[in-house]
Amino acid sequence: MTGLILGIMVLFVVMFVGIWGLVVFILSQLGWRGLMRWQTRNEPTGKAFGWSAATVGVVKFRHSLNVWVDREGFWLKPVRVFALFHPTLFIPWRDVRTVEHQRVLLAFTAVSVELQGSDTKLLFWDASGSALLEAWEGLQPRAFESSSRP
Repeated sequence: MTGLILGIMVLFVVMFVGIWGLVVFILSQLGWRGLMRWQTRNEPTGKAFGWSAATVGVVKFRHSLNVWVDREGFWLKPVRVFALFHPTLFIPWRDVRTVEHQRVLLAFTAVSVELQGSDTKLLFWDASGSALLEAWEGLQPRAFESSSRP
């Protein structure tokens, strides 16, 4: 009887790990795959925003994505439990098309990021999005800046 219980426990663990791996793989194919050209082995730098909420393509990372923002670009790295099939990404600002507020549904706003050469849309729902928007706006030329007065 003890051997049967042990066998069932081992089978459960093996099945759980297998199913978890399959789910994480499917999620990576639905969102992260469109960003693989920005895969990096370098360690993230910049201001860190842990456990951020974001949407990558159709996949929602509910407080399970780490984001770093610096002068060169931004980094994305899922928390360890979702890291399988999701390598760290570094997206330089030169590859960003737009960063802007976007109304989602009627009552919510997010920061939308569109990338050059990718159809994968990014939405950031918390302080990481505000930091991305602030950094992006800091890089843009100021319209109507003039020191002369009439």
